[in-house]
Amino acid sequence: MGTQRRIRLATATGASLPANRSPDFPTLYRANRMGKITSLAHDAGLEVCSYERFMGRPGYLLTTHWLLFLLGHLAHRFIDTFLPWCRNVLMVQLKKPA
Repeated sequence: MGTQRRIRLATATGASLPANRSPDFPTLYRANRMGKITSLAHDAGLEVCSYERFMGRPGYLLTTHWLLFLLGHLAHRFIDTFLPWCRNVLMVQLKKPA
């Protein structure tokens, strides 16, 4: 196993952190719904021009096993086709009123 692959596996599995330690900058999802984004934009004096939901690639599964990557890819395709409201990336364009 090459060094690059070992580094990726260690990063993907969280082996780089001790068991009793959390990441220094935890992720907080405070604006991950359109209603909340619209509310925050209004509070900041902005208005929503457009928004789009799309699916990111399941690349995080590629470092574990090819079969998991394939299953993740199929799950993402299913969600993208039949459950568009469950897409995991939300891109919003805001503008300042004239």
